[in-house]
Amino acid sequence: MGGAFLAGALVAYAASRQLDVTPLVLFAAGNFIYIGASDLVPEIKTSPALSESLVALACFAVGVLSLLAVAVVLEP
Repeated sequence: MGGAFLAGALVAYAASRQLDVTPLVLFAAGNFIYIGASDLVPEIKTSPALSESLVALACFAVGVLSLLAVAVVLEP
């Protein structure tokens, strides 16, 4: 599976040099959101300990803030 991810990333990078790949980026983002919502969230909800849920929430918040920071830094 790691090879497919790398191959897809390289193809998308090569395509971005020639074409407007905004729809591809939006499609990929939607897929990651779907994976997170369908697979990861139910896993978190099965944990009965509040401390584990808070750690998961904190990690999620750090991830969202990291993405926001990257978007702000790379904004033209």
